[in-house]
Amino acid sequence: SHPMLSLEKCHSTEEVIEFANNKELIASIKLDGLTCSLTYKDGILVSAETRGNGYVGSDITEHVKQFRNIPLKINKEGTYIVDGEAIITDEDFAEINKDGEYKNSRNLTSGTLSVLDTSLVSKRRLKFFAWDIIEGGNNNLKDNLNEAKELGFDVVPFWFVPNSSNALNPKNLQSNIDYVFDYAKEEGYPIDGVVFKFNDIEYGKSLGATSHHFKNGIAYKAKDDVYETELVDIDWTVGKSGQITPTAVFKPVE
Repeated sequence: SHPMLSLEKCHSTEEVIEFANNKELIASIKLDGLTCSLTYKDGILVSAETRGNGYVGSDITEHVKQFRNIPLKINKEGTYIVDGEAIITDEDFAEINKDGEYKNSRNLTSGTLSVLDTSLVSKRRLKFFAWDIIEGGNNNLKDNLNEAKELGFDVVPFWFVPNSSNALNPKNLQSNIDYVFDYAKEEGYPIDGVVFKFNDIEYGKSLGATSHHFKNGIAYKAKDDVYETELVDIDWTVGKSGQITPTAVFKPVE
């Protein structure tokens, strides 16, 4: 019913401050799972789908009925559409993956929602955390997330960021970002960054979108981990035009 695009990425607090443009923000954990959308009609869950390519996803309605924390009925009239993340917490993944069979929780989440056997969803302890209300809310993101809690959803941990010089300065903002990463680690949430969205939903919508991402939010990503590896070979290929192209072959690293 709506595009499910990505978010623009950044690696510095200065970029977040420039993005904020002196507006109120909501900061939340960027959960590392699979983005899904749930639709309720007069309080009844009627459909669920994955993000897919942003425009077309997969029908996972029967899968989400096996989630450990998705309400099948809510006290809400009309159409209510909630977007969020399907995840496996760090604690649950460690229990499931005692034999080291799976590479990471994100891949396991995605794989579980792509198989026909929906009973695996419960066995693998998938959970859903709401992070946006697409239809059925008001113009205030903070209020919408709090209402989702009252309706029975688990909501991504989030924090209000006021449009004050104290909150929107590099030092304090970095301190808050570091806290979010530490909090996620302590609570066992698989984290992929920190999302900042405008609390004023209509203002965020007014900024529009590119073909890749909405402009109502930005995702702060920690700099990629760097590991030393070894150059083991160089493959040379010759194209139809006779051009020779070298490809470096490295020893794989995680």
